[in-house]
Amino acid sequence: MTKARQGKRLNKRLILTLLVSGALLVALFVSYEIYQSHKRQKRVVIPSSSPVSNATTNPKPSDKQVTQSTQPSTNSTPTTQKSTTATTGATPIVPSGQFVSNHSPGGSNPTTEQSVCNTTAGASCYIQFTKDSIVKKLDSQVTDANGTTIWNWDVKAAGLTAGSWHISAVATLNGQAVSAQDSQTMEIK
Repeated sequence: MTKARQGKRLNKRLILTLLVSGALLVALFVSYEIYQSHKRQKRVVIPSSSPVSNATTNPKPSDKQVTQSTQPSTNSTPTTQKSTTATTGATPIVPSGQFVSNHSPGGSNPTTEQSVCNTTAGASCYIQFTKDSIVKKLDSQVTDANGTTIWNWDVKAAGLTAGSWHISAVATLNGQAVSAQDSQTMEIK
């Protein structure tokens, strides 16, 4: 093989090595930035009162449970959901319910809230609020035999500042998590 051919082959290998190395560096940099962004998020647990017993707030005449849609409005229609029992290895049902009782607290509106999460019985559930890089959440609670857990809490005590907060509920069971986003943001005045 001639020196010219060997030189071209070496140049091609060098260029290929440089391209692969550059791609790896870019991937490493992007991964690092995502990691740093996640570290910068402020996570705060919102204080709430003890869970409200379902037996006193939502008496059930049968094994069916009436829950509010995740799209609360003044004309919301209740939906019926069959009660479920947790089984080993089961994935939890996607959370539903009235994630916040008032989407516009503050000003002349009260700042006390009630949040409801409906999912598989025995699953752990929490409600999360996100604004920019700030994440606050209600403590995780285990759902009752009907798959429901309820929080009573105060917006001011939670430290939710003025602006739009995105709301989601996360249910976990057997190491598997599912979440649902509220279609409405919470507008703090």
